[in-house]
Amino acid sequence: MTTLIAPLGCWIASPFATPPVVTAACGTEDGRLLVLGFEGGVAWIFTISDDGSSKLEPKVMLAGHKSRISAIALGKIEVEGVAKHENMVLTASITGEAIMWDIVDGRCLQASANAFEGTITAMKMTSSGKHVLCVGHASYIAVLDSSSLVVVRHIPINGNWIESLFLYPTEAKYVDRMYYTTISGELCTSTIDEQALSLVQEHTQAFERTAPSASFALEVNRFDNSMALLVEAHSCSVFDVVKTKLQLLCRLPCLENAPWVGGKFLSAKSVLLWTTTDASIYYVGVAKDVFKADQISSAPDGAVFLFGRGDVGWFVKRMEVGRSQEPRSFTLVHSLRIASADHDACTFMCHVYGKDSGRHHHLAFDNAGNISQWQYFAGQSVKQLAKDEPPLNLDAPTSPDIEYTFDSTWPLKHEPQPRIVAVTSVLNRLAALGYDNGEISILPISTIFQPATQWPGEVMFSLQGHHGPVTSLFVPTGRESAGKNLLISGGDDCSVKIWSMDDGKLLASFVNHAAPVLSIFAAPSDAGIRFRNAVLAVAADNSVSVIDLEDLSCPCRLSGHPSRIAALHWRTLDEVLIVETVDGESYVWQLKTGHLDRILDAGSDSEGILESSDCSVNCLDLAVKYCDANTRRSLSTYSVHMSEYEPPVLVTFLINTKRLISEIYGQQLATPPPTPPLSAAGSAARILPPSVRRTSSLHADAGLDPRASVARGHGQHFGHQVTQNIMEIFRSRPGSPAAGASAKSTESRSDIARPSTPKDGSGESLKETSIMEAPDMDVVQSIFEAMLSWGIDKEKDALFQERAELRPPGSHVAFGMRGATGQLSFMAPQKSSAADWTLSSTVSAARLLNIVSLARALFTARGLDEDLGQLVTFYGAALPSIIGRRYAFASFSYLAKFWQDPVADVQVAARTLFSLTLQKMSTEEKTAGIEYWRTHLPNISKHNQKLNMRAVIILGIIGSIQPELLNIRICKDVAESLDQLLREDNSRNLYRVPAIELLGSGFPLWEPHINGTAVLRTLIAFSGLATPPAALSTTGSSGASSQQPNAPPPVAVAASPAVMIVSRQAIVQIASGNPALFISTLTMDLMHSKSASERAGSLKLLGMFIAKKPLVLLNHLGRVVEAIVKCLDPNLPHIRDALQPIVTVNFAELVKRFPNVAFHHASQRLAVGTMDGVGVVYDVRIAARVQIMEGHTKGITAVSFSPDGKLIATFSLEENMVRIWQPAGGFLGTLVGALTTGGAASGAAGVAALASVGGVGHMKCFRTFAVGPPDANAMKDPAAVLDAVKFEWKGDRQVMLHSINGLQLAFSV
Repeated sequence: MTTLIAPLGCWIASPFATPPVVTAACGTEDGRLLVLGFEGGVAWIFTISDDGSSKLEPKVMLAGHKSRISAIALGKIEVEGVAKHENMVLTASITGEAIMWDIVDGRCLQASANAFEGTITAMKMTSSGKHVLCVGHASYIAVLDSSSLVVVRHIPINGNWIESLFLYPTEAKYVDRMYYTTISGELCTSTIDEQALSLVQEHTQAFERTAPSASFALEVNRFDNSMALLVEAHSCSVFDVVKTKLQLLCRLPCLENAPWVGGKFLSAKSVLLWTTTDASIYYVGVAKDVFKADQISSAPDGAVFLFGRGDVGWFVKRMEVGRSQEPRSFTLVHSLRIASADHDACTFMCHVYGKDSGRHHHLAFDNAGNISQWQYFAGQSVKQLAKDEPPLNLDAPTSPDIEYTFDSTWPLKHEPQPRIVAVTSVLNRLAALGYDNGEISILPISTIFQPATQWPGEVMFSLQGHHGPVTSLFVPTGRESAGKNLLISGGDDCSVKIWSMDDGKLLASFVNHAAPVLSIFAAPSDAGIRFRNAVLAVAADNSVSVIDLEDLSCPCRLSGHPSRIAALHWRTLDEVLIVETVDGESYVWQLKTGHLDRILDAGSDSEGILESSDCSVNCLDLAVKYCDANTRRSLSTYSVHMSEYEPPVLVTFLINTKRLISEIYGQQLATPPPTPPLSAAGSAARILPPSVRRTSSLHADAGLDPRASVARGHGQHFGHQVTQNIMEIFRSRPGSPAAGASAKSTESRSDIARPSTPKDGSGESLKETSIMEAPDMDVVQSIFEAMLSWGIDKEKDALFQERAELRPPGSHVAFGMRGATGQLSFMAPQKSSAADWTLSSTVSAARLLNIVSLARALFTARGLDEDLGQLVTFYGAALPSIIGRRYAFASFSYLAKFWQDPVADVQVAARTLFSLTLQKMSTEEKTAGIEYWRTHLPNISKHNQKLNMRAVIILGIIGSIQPELLNIRICKDVAESLDQLLREDNSRNLYRVPAIELLGSGFPLWEPHINGTAVLRTLIAFSGLATPPAALSTTGSSGASSQQPNAPPPVAVAASPAVMIVSRQAIVQIASGNPALFISTLTMDLMHSKSASERAGSLKLLGMFIAKKPLVLLNHLGRVVEAIVKCLDPNLPHIRDALQPIVTVNFAELVKRFPNVAFHHASQRLAVGTMDGVGVVYDVRIAARVQIMEGHTKGITAVSFSPDGKLIATFSLEENMVRIWQPAGGFLGTLVGALTTGGAASGAAGVAALASVGGVGHMKCFRTFAVGPPDANAMKDPAAVLDAVKFEWKGDRQVMLHSINGLQLAFSV
């Protein structure tokens, strides 16, 4: 099951209030983004302002690393769409963790906690984008799969650590040249083959070094790949690249007491080198080639400026590329220097090059949070220089253009004092905030989303007792607290306090530690009975205390650990608690006596006892507890820190939207049948209540003609009609009648069946406990308010505030994204809420899906159906037009994941948004999207199975909604792929369910390219209703199939409930769209099957169609009746005896549903009138036709026997003609009548003998009555005709006809 988690954040402090320490940086090629990594393990994506100031503006916070970020790299991978520019960020930490983030919206794409066994010093993506190379403090190169960050190979490198790394593509495909330096002072050249994952050493040379770990930068000149640069602490070297060898050209020692820390090529012959306090531009060549220009216009044509600002600069007349025989040296061009620089203050410098603008940015960061920034031009010709910059003095070092602080870039001003230092939620409706003055405030969660100025007036309890900052807050569950409603707090004053949340009173206080309490947590559920009602506190003095919440006592305190506690482990049967420290030692404590049993040093003994433990708790990574959040809860609250020991800057609420919706409905979690594709301008989805779904095998709502639900256009304006259609869609919530149902069938939500929660292939259950508590609706409403986008349309804002009583949240609220392993990304506050919809298609899709899904549950619970329609219309249809060209349309890939979601609200929301998005996109955008996904179809590209399956489903959905968008070739590829998914014999085939639905909903589009008969038989097998015969041919009328022509169709399999439900719906859709194919397939199987069980299954399926979908059978009723009658063939007595009960039921249902089918019990004759105008009479005792009625020129609408069976009345509505027939007329009729009214044995034998020689009589019509002029449109509403038209005999010779429009006519014969 795909989770739907919505992280909502509230910025409670500036993330830069405590000056951050920059440890890694990397800028994009276009010079618009800069990614900075910080000491605390958090990274930020900054935009470089385009308002002229070029200041950094925080964009996205990337939270998830547990330690200092040591390396950052950029790359291109295929996420959704062709990657034309760098679209992802790789960050690595000193603990060997690697995380991949989307550079556009910051969401975590992949993460690997053990990518490397030491500090990662450099990461590079290969030229193909398939692998990532990690190097650092370990004697190997880790090769990671870029799609998953899974380690695929360790390549040893002779016991050396690698300090710096550079990759350069070669002419050979999947082969890159690699340059790297080792800690022992070697400069190595190798080639790496991505396909063989092998490294070939080409050349190794030693270079001078004065200290270990002093190599900072290594790169090949991208402007001239014949040069390479190596920057060390005490010198900078430029090399000629001669085949596989690097030949030294020149070397520049560092300045006095100012070691080099970085460098970069600015052009083919110029480099930028920097220390911790200043930077310099050098020309690598002959000094006499450098000229000064006091006016740019004085430079000759073709001149290349090495450095320029305003109307002045330094230039060379020509800049040759390639190797040169002339001696070269470093020539200083210009210097950048921080005014009155403190040599110990600046800790990090970085350079950002804007390839598009030609503008260079150089930034310096110090430990006090100050930023110094320069901007200039370098490596451009005269025509490329911008002359509107302020001039500078070329003869003196240039001071920074702007100086500011990190904190000044934060757009919000946080006023509340004292500062919040701890946070948690209480009972999913209250928030507990701990302050640095020792106070704890309890207030409603809904208040947190409002401006902080409103918080003091909403405080319910103010808990005072700590002396100093509150360091930890914990709320135990009812099991952990022995049924009490408690809050436990830890403080900088070394105390642990227990508070009652019923009245805010202090219940107990413990001073068990000699240092501040770091964390409080509950013991695992399998830690033993001793810890059943206990929590544990870990302090900075490396001690652990156990607190019993039942009797409010501290039975145990474990101290004396010299190193920080890494984890706690339990061995329940031995009653042993093992304390593991960060240095690898294990302290074994006996719980019975409370004494230390033994200490195990790091090694095999310690590892052995830890591996044998029953359960464990990690005591590290306190600042990233959100990574291990229990997302099965509807609401979880966590704090996000810039650093582990700093106060939180963000309160994040992880919202499990599916769970929340289920709680709103009151445990309603039934798996709904997949609904047909939705269209805002087309049909409405109708979802039956769970109680109906469990008792019905076919659904009357599912039999829609798929072509009728296709939206043929994408109009630019959606008015009242769209709103009305969306209202109909969203009125059909679980537990309510389908749209258009009568008021009598309405069920209240209290009557909804509440089955147990299903599990799908993921193994995740939405139902964690047997009883779900009703959510606090104020909290739900505040969550929904925070998800909405306010200020875009003031008229809509006012409408929602007035009608739905919604309130806009504070500007400190942010919508975030959560990675697969718990990493979080949050947007910084934007200047306009419209900017939230320009980030990426995934963010738009996630936010829209959460809004629409939750709106459906929230609004319908409050009876606001009309407002719901307007809200969905606004966000799904109007918002793209309001935002404009920069609007990021919702991701089809993201929405498709929820196409078959078991939570009805989410499923309908995903389908609605998919349809609306497709309609609002321009023709060019649709074409580009379809072409992208076409290239990933399985028969075109098979390099990524997950991407292949996603392409099939997305194009299948598009074809089902707007078939005209797919050309014949794409239709064929998609149809064959869907057919393959249908037949794939794999228990883990997660795509079978959507493939089945799409085959059914778009069957008219796919049928020319697949074997329709074989597909239908497979669906029948999956439906659990019938078993198709295995011996029948699979060749369909089209002759096209993905199977071999002589291959048998699949036999019945044990399908999952979801597959069974969706298969039944697909059968209905196929039968509705192509009744002829359905009838021919089913009747052929029914008439030719040799097994009674196979025929019984087909009869059951037919019976359900007769009862639920009679219109599908109407035009083919003659063939259906013929096939059912043949099941009573007396020549197959074992089949006849086995099928007689179900045939009898079907006959009764036929007569009940169809006025043109009649049965006379005494004579055991069945009469059916066909749409061809021919009537047929069967004798069910011999399973054969005995008489035919020919005379009507239009379809027969009603048939009826007289009570004595001697007359038959037929009526054709289109002819408006009634005919009376005499079955026993003439010599042959007399003979048949005599035979059929004789004894059972003689009658059956006689008629059988007569039938065997072709004795089928043509019945004579002896009376005709015209009841009106012919009406060719009389059958335009066949459902109404079936309900209205019938014969009613008043006697053996008197009959009354009931026709449409209440017409009644009596006839006397």
